[in-house]
Amino acid sequence: MLRIADDMGDVQTARVTRFIYMTCYAKELSQWKYLTNDERAAAMLLGWDCQIWNEGMCPLKGELLWRALSDEEKNAGMMLGYNEQLWDTEVMREYYV
Repeated sequence: MLRIADDMGDVQTARVTRFIYMTCYAKELSQWKYLTNDERAAAMLLGWDCQIWNEGMCPLKGELLWRALSDEEKNAGMMLGYNEQLWDTEVMREYYV
């Protein structure tokens, strides 16, 4: 179970399933079909696939802070428009409310 706050600040309990919705600032705003092959490979390394990407979902890999990602995963994140600040802002917003 995960405790989350809604827009009104009310804390609610939600059952976490396989994926968590995540507001995205990086390349994720694009449809999967518009990504280059390199961008798709980077996204897949971080756990996305076409369906997850297009639905704006983030795999559980998204719960890790930047410093916990491997160098290869950080490079993949940078290819998608992330940096440490953007990545960690999303993680903190989604997982540490």
